[in-house]
Amino acid sequence: MNYISIDFSLHWLKTKAYYFDFNWESGIIFTYWDLSKDFIDVRLHSSCFFSEIFWSDDCDCNEQLMHFIEIMKNSWGVLIYLFQEWRGQWIKNKFLAYGLSQKKWLDTKEAYDELWLEQDVRNYIPAVDLFKSLISTNIINLHTNNPRKTKPFLDNNFIINRESIIIDWLSCNASSYLKIKQEKLWHYS
Repeated sequence: MNYISIDFSLHWLKTKAYYFDFNWESGIIFTYWDLSKDFIDVRLHSSCFFSEIFWSDDCDCNEQLMHFIEIMKNSWGVLIYLFQEWRGQWIKNKFLAYGLSQKKWLDTKEAYDELWLEQDVRNYIPAVDLFKSLISTNIINLHTNNPRKTKPFLDNNFIINRESIIIDWLSCNASSYLKIKQEKLWHYS
């Protein structure tokens, strides 16, 4: 897979950034780690237009992203940031589902079902493949509450020390959203 590498400042961290694009799957891997460490903290994060640009409190995406950047500042880590808006359904379908949710008082899973959308079409394999080629260890601390994000690492023979749920505080809206993901989409609690 081809990628472009640059030096980059991420929230005042001097990182190496790798942009990749593979069969419509694209993203950036920000690396900030000590090569002598036995393990690496990793977050596999999908873009969220509303929370990351407009600070919407309807989900936990921005809180998880900012918390992991703090982990990177205080330790070492790799942020794999994927352009896979709204579980891979992109911004148009996000607007359609939001509108449907508001009009009919549906949760996100129900809105997906009503629109005949698959719940999650994201593909993490290209990102994990590139990540594997960049590092020298196979031991990671994976920061996620989504079990689907664990599988590609396990399939690539990574040893996951722990899976961390990195939510300190959430709004009422985000708490409701997270509860739906836990109950209906089998996310970790």
